[in-house]
Formats: sequence, structure tokens, C-alpha cells
Amino acid sequence: MMGHLLVMLHAPEKQLIMFQLMIMKLFDIVSLKTPMNISIDERCRINHLPTSLIALSQGIPFFHSGDETLCSKSLDRDSYSSGDWFNRLDFSYSYDNWGMALPPREKNQRNWPLIKPRSVDPSSKPQKRHILSALENFTTVLKIRYSSPLFCFRTANAIQVQAIILALFSFLQNY
Repeated sequence: MMGHLLVMLHAPEKQLIMFQLMIMKLFDIVSLKTPMNISIDERCRINHLPTSLIALSQGIPFFHSGDETLCSKSLDRDSYSSGDWFNRLDFSYSYDNWGMALPPREKNQRNWPLIKPRSVDPSSKPQKRHILSALENFTTVLKIRYSSPLFCFRTANAIQVQAIILALFSFLQNY
């Protein structure tokens, strides 16, 4: 698998994996697939949903590095050969790389009619407040995840046993 391991927390029950993959970023997917007439505030809130779902699901959550900060590759669907211009991450949270340039022709030309109007629209670019809000949402859902061992079962059997216990408990309360 192409990618660079960026972060993995030390405790098995608190594992978090983030990879820098050469595929389209979550914010780019949300931006490309939502109507152009929605506000950047709405688009950023939509981005919170998939990161929250991943963080609060069973198993070890797998995040594409930059998901927590609305990172963009300017809608480049395969940035392996695009260099740092499209693949950089900003840990000052000042920018997210949105609309830096039209992505290379080879793998993106088919989508240029969708990409061009979005990437040049200044109202589509997240501001620092949007980036910080996404980071805050990300850290909040991780705190929720790590607040209970119920999010960190290691096997399907452990999940099923817990579900049976909860169902039995509910039944006994109503009995």
C-alpha cells in the first residue's frame, strides 16, 4: 500500500492510524459531490460527519492525514506524481491547500468541468476558523471514543457478546 505512516498512538485500545495516501482527500470529495450553492460553513460541517463516523466505529480508526484539518489536494484524484504542491500539509492551520492550481491533466481532465468552477470560487475555500473547527470536532470525537472501552472491542465476538448483554439488560428492565 502506498503511503507514509504518520501517527499511531501507543496503547492498543487507543490506536489511531493516519496515512498520507496519494488519493483524493475527504474534503475534496465532499466539495466535489455537494452542490456548489451550499456555503463553505455547510460544506465544512458535512465533512465532520464521515470523520465522526470513522472515529466512533468499532475497530482501529483509519484516517487519511489531513482529514482532521479539511486538507485538500485541489481536487487531484491521484497526486502521487504531483509533488509537494498538491500533497503538502499545513500544521499552522492557516490554509488547507484548496484551489492551489488545476490538478494535472493526465488523471483529472475528465473532471475539469466540475473542478474548474469550484476551485476558482473564493467562497469555496475554507478559512482558518473552518480548519480549527474541523480539528476541534476531530479531537472531540476522539475524546468520546477514548472515554469508553465500548468503542474499542478487538473482535467481532466481543461486540456480539456486548450486544447480547445490552439486549438482556434491556429485557430485564422492561420485565
